[in-house]
Amino acid sequence: MKALRRIATTITADHAVIRAWRVLTVLLAIAVGYLALAPHPPPGIDMGWDKLNHASAFTALAFSASLSCPGSRRARLLL
Repeated sequence: MKALRRIATTITADHAVIRAWRVLTVLLAIAVGYLALAPHPPPGIDMGWDKLNHASAFTALAFSASLSCPGSRRARLLL
């Protein structure tokens, strides 16, 4: 757990980097929202199994959201 915290602190050490993670989180939320609600995924993005598509999309969204507010536990819980 300490190693993961050290990596997260290194990745989000600068305010510009945190802002970039926040922008990425918003863009991912838009993309994941579209792909989750679309009746048929685009052929280039489909992994072959619907549940795997959803799991990978929401994992990427959760990862970027957790890095977008590294110092605030309350903000991470709200996300």
